[in-house]
Order: sequence, then C-alpha cells, then structure tokens
Amino acid sequence: MQTMQRLLGGKIALGLALLGQIIATLAMMWPNLELTDVDLPFLDKLAHFVVFSILYLLWAWALESKGPRVKWTLQLVFALLIYGIIIESIQHYWYVSRKGDLMDVLANATGILIGFLAHQLKSKVYP
Repeated sequence: MQTMQRLLGGKIALGLALLGQIIATLAMMWPNLELTDVDLPFLDKLAHFVVFSILYLLWAWALESKGPRVKWTLQLVFALLIYGIIIESIQHYWYVSRKGDLMDVLANATGILIGFLAHQLKSKVYP
C-alpha cells in the first residue's frame, strides 16, 4: 500500500509541477496588455520571486524520490535559472509589448534560492 501511495503521490506531484510550469510560461509569455492600473513599486519583481519559489518547491516535491538529493537539487536550480534567462531573452528579442529585464532574472534567482531554503527547512523538520 505504501508503494502505491508513493507512486501516486509522485505522479500527482509531477503533474502539479508540469501544470505550474505551463501556467508560469503562459503568464510570462502573454502579451503585456496593461489590463490593470495597479501601480505598486516592484510588483513585477515580487511576482517573479513568488512564481520561481513556487516552481522550485513544486519540482522539488516531484523529484524527492529521484536519486541523490544533491544531484537533482543542482540540476533543478540550474534548469530554473536557465528557464528564467530564456524567458527574459524571448521577451526582450521577440515581443514588442514586453521587455526582458536583468532585474527579473535576479528576482527569479532569489525566488529559486528561497524555494531551495524552504525545501531544505521542510526536509529537516519533516524528514
């Protein structure tokens, strides 16, 4: 029974990670239509930070049972950093309504770091 729960939990976690990745990609690639008049400083950076923290946690949950933690942790950090850079590059070079921003990449990296630290803390509290 425990094997079935672990298998099902892994599939659910993988499905949620993939869904989160798809939603994040669509949100970041959607043309900027200025639909809101909200003018809060750094709201865009906060959004990048939160999205990448959540993406890290979703993928970490999905990968917890996959091999040595150090290996997949480094791969996940690297993959999410590259993903963020690619998204910003696409926005910069191929979109008229959006612009790539180095500060967005920094917000992404900070979100990944916080996601990593939160996952490490969770693993120590709930091994």
